[in-house]
Amino acid sequence: MDILAAIPAGMVPKNLGEEGSDFKAMSFIPTVEKRTPSDKSTIYLPKYPHELMAEGAFQNMPWIIGVNAAEGLLFTKS
Repeated sequence: MDILAAIPAGMVPKNLGEEGSDFKAMSFIPTVEKRTPSDKSTIYLPKYPHELMAEGAFQNMPWIIGVNAAEGLLFTKS
């Protein structure tokens, strides 16, 4: 973080290189599933996550998340 804090923010996107252009392919956007009258399958995400959270319609469970020191290197030139 010290390195990123020491440089102007505008330098980061300028130095992403071709590898950085693939970042959009890694974006995750939840998809709301629609059921047709003839479809009997289970729907995993019937509404947008923020709507389900506002309604309290979700399971309360532990959330595991982590990062590592080299994670941002994926988006640099070298």
